[in-house]
Amino acid sequence: MRLDRKSQIPIGFVAKTDLNSISGLMEPLHKSLEKTMNVFTSGNVAMDVNLEQSGFFQGKKLNVLMKIQNNSPHEVKPVCSIYRKDSFFAGGKRKCQTTDIIREVGKPIPPSPSENVEMVFTIPQDVEPSMLNCSIIKVEYRLKVSCSKNKNSCTAALLINLM
Repeated sequence: MRLDRKSQIPIGFVAKTDLNSISGLMEPLHKSLEKTMNVFTSGNVAMDVNLEQSGFFQGKKLNVLMKIQNNSPHEVKPVCSIYRKDSFFAGGKRKCQTTDIIREVGKPIPPSPSENVEMVFTIPQDVEPSMLNCSIIKVEYRLKVSCSKNKNSCTAALLINLM
């Protein structure tokens, strides 16, 4: 009789970390992007994305502030999503897989000089914390913000850390 070689045991993890004690987690994040719309349209869309900090706990609110300048003749929709990126390293190769956690589409923005958009997410309680200090496994969370009109989109990605 052979014994099983594989076993799975769920391990509960409770992190009680002070975000101020780790450098860089309380610093605000900012990304600016401009995209010229060329296919069947003219004009451009510019976007500034701001986060108050880069480190968050599960169950806390993530406040995304966007300033969108739509100089195209069409309306665009802001789309925000938080996704998890798992990277596995072995034998000199890397395997990545992504999983969407939250996705939200905002109201359409008409052609205008500038408009401020605010989206608030609550980070789910059941997500695992970021793991950035292991040499064979890396778990990170990213905020992806885009303004899209059909296939044309202006996209910015920001790395956030869940503690």
